[in-house]
Amino acid sequence: MTYEDEYGKEAEEWREALFTLVVYLPTTAHAGSLLVSAGLIPILVELLRLRTKKALRNIPKAVSFLTR
Repeated sequence: MTYEDEYGKEAEEWREALFTLVVYLPTTAHAGSLLVSAGLIPILVELLRLRTKKALRNIPKAVSFLTR
């Protein structure tokens, strides 16, 4: 396995873990203000502007989160 393959796998696992955390956070009190102050909302909006294959796989998750 090449470095790029290993990095890609690790990066994909990190993205999955991040979305799991982001989906969990709104179940807590004051979640909206915490997500904005942590900078997660602008990051998700920026993700919607990306058009790479990896970004396109994660866009439905970002849209789902932002529409809650």
